[in-house]
Amino acid sequence: MKREDLERLQWTIIGSNGQTSNIYKSVHRGKIYIKKEIHKEYMQEYINEINCLKALQDSPHFPTLYGYNDDKLIIYMSFCGDQMYLRNKPANWKNQIQTIINVINEKNIVYSDVKQEHLRIYNDNTIRLIDFGRSTIGPQERKQDIHKIYNLAENVKYI
Repeated sequence: MKREDLERLQWTIIGSNGQTSNIYKSVHRGKIYIKKEIHKEYMQEYINEINCLKALQDSPHFPTLYGYNDDKLIIYMSFCGDQMYLRNKPANWKNQIQTIINVINEKNIVYSDVKQEHLRIYNDNTIRLIDFGRSTIGPQERKQDIHKIYNLAENVKYI
């Protein structure tokens, strides 16, 4: 779907990402789309997210980037499922988290916002990592921070 078509959809706010953005959802022809509208004072987070999502488009473990609007600081992407909890954690979660870590390392992405709510489970039991606004593509020496994702997934305790 083209960006112009995405802009014409009916959007419902589903939350906010702290002070940096508002998150919207739209359903069109059975497919769920997400719109992330980033506040003007967080331009760098907007740039970071787009750069990282562009780099990660060849993996099912990250949002699909459908388009963006530089004038309005809006990013259109795929819905990535529900938050990962103990009750919905897939049996092969270790393999999936290792794949996520490998892909991020291969793309030289420093993921700096490790939180449980950023690990999502899609309908097909694929773990997806979201929210790359605080991430950068950069220095190798910070790669060890990515193992926080593995530790977080291992210790998912809620419901």
